Amino acid sequence: STIRQTILEAQDHLREKSENLDGLYNPSLDALEPLLNGIKMVLIEPGSVLMSARASSLAESFGIRYGLIASGQEWRRPDLIKQIDAPFIVPVNFPEIPKLPEDDDWDALSLDLLRHWDWAPETPALLASQGHRLALTLYSLNDRKEFRKKLKQAIERGLPKQSAIAALTTVPAELCGLSDSMGTLVAGKQANFTIIKGDDYFLPDNPVESTWVQGARYPNDQFDSSVEKDHK
Repeated sequence: STIRQTILEAQDHLREKSENLDGLYNPSLDALEPLLNGIKMVLIEPGSVLMSARASSLAESFGIRYGLIASGQEWRRPDLIKQIDAPFIVPVNFPEIPKLPEDDDWDALSLDLLRHWDWAPETPALLASQGHRLALTLYSLNDRKEFRKKLKQAIERGLPKQSAIAALTTVPAELCGLSDSMGTLVAGKQANFTIIKGDDYFLPDNPVESTWVQGARYPNDQFDSSVEKDHK
C-alpha cells in the first residue's frame, strides 16, 4: 500500500508540473519520472512466490517496466510464476546440504526444508521452461569462486546450456539497455569475454586461462608462469 500510494502521489506531482501548476518542490517524486514514463526499469526483490505475484500485479497496474529477483522458491507455485510477464534475475546461491553429525539428526528437519534444498537448483530451468527472460547473477553468493559450480548444478537440473549462455551475456545486456555495446562478440562492441582451458565453460574443473575487458587481456598468472618456464 505504501508503494501504491507513493506512485499515485508521483503521478499527481508530475501532472501538476506538466500543467504548470504551483506545487511543492519534491526531488524524491521527481526521481520517479523516468520510471513512470517507461524510460527506466525497476528491479523488485519480492522474497517469496506470493509477493512476486503481488509485485507483478502492482507494477502492471501502473504500466511500469519491471524485473524480478528470483527468491529460489518459484517451484512452490509455478502456476503463479507462469502468469508473470517479466524477466527474472536469478541468484545462484543454491543452498548446500549440510553434513549432520548423526544420521538421526535428519529426523529433526522439516520436509519443507528438504524440498527447498532439493528444488532450489531447478529454479533457472523452471523459469526458462516457462519462457521467461533469464539472467544469472552472483548476487548474495557468499563465495564467488563457487559461481561456475552452481551453474553446473543448474544445468544438471535441466537448464539448457544455450539458455545459460544467454543468461550470462545477451539477456543482461538487454536488461541494462546495453545491447548495442555488449552481450555478443561482433565488430563495434566491447570485447569482454573469458577464455578457459577446455571445451566447456560450465565444467568448473576447466580453469580460466584469461579474462578480456574492453579488449585488454588479464591473464591467469598460473598459466602465464608455466608458459614462461616452457620457453626457458
